[in-house]
Amino acid sequence: MSLGIVNAHQYTAMARVYDEWMDHDKPPYDKWAAGIDRVLRGAALDGSRVLEFGCGTGAITTRLHKLGWDVTGVDASADMIEIARQKFPVGAGFLHMRLPDPRIDELGAFDAVVACFDTVNYLSEPGQLEEVFRQIGRVLRPGGVFMFDVNTRHRLERIFGQYHSGDDFETFAYVWRNRYRSEERACHIELTFFIRQADGQYQRFIESHIERWFSHEEVATALACGGMVPARVNVAYTDDEPDDATNRITYTATKIERECDPGAPLR
Repeated sequence: MSLGIVNAHQYTAMARVYDEWMDHDKPPYDKWAAGIDRVLRGAALDGSRVLEFGCGTGAITTRLHKLGWDVTGVDASADMIEIARQKFPVGAGFLHMRLPDPRIDELGAFDAVVACFDTVNYLSEPGQLEEVFRQIGRVLRPGGVFMFDVNTRHRLERIFGQYHSGDDFETFAYVWRNRYRSEERACHIELTFFIRQADGQYQRFIESHIERWFSHEEVATALACGGMVPARVNVAYTDDEPDDATNRITYTATKIERECDPGAPLR
């Protein structure tokens, strides 16, 4: 027996099942955290303060903390943040914040900012990428590093574009449907969850998500808004060079004091 349908905000219903889902799918969190750690240590930063934008339930945040970084995680989902706090009450700090948000300035200066697992792809509204990068640039110290990944055009257009899937984990089941809209350069994602309640019945939740891909030129322009210049682009958290069939790429940018050139080339 099932209960009525609930149209949920992004990462509300999903927050309740996210860690169980990821335990099954096994994203390479350890590899990603090691890649971030390697780049940040190689940058010879002045300090160890790191801001993770889009931290979710804290998978990367806590790994970086264990590697010796002083990490603060922020996320647009209050539900994801609450789970992170319950799982990791000591060590890493977690704040509910949907960027752009002027309160970010109250957090002080950071030596590095990271954003993992499609966070930047969610900045799909006009001007949102530039405004968020402008705010990140304000809290990033000169010489600091901004490292983030994005799903590529290839993945959103060719792989995710008409993707459908589903699975049953007993405590919950899901159906995933995607539609790619070329005029928006974005993938519209509808997730339907059937989550078992305390009385054994299943509640149906529907969440809608949008992920947009960005050209190298758009990324460089947005970084310039925050006083940052792109330094490297690689296959996800590695030193490998991407090609047209790469699914996830990582940008590494540096904050500088002089005015940036929006047309700065990516190396």
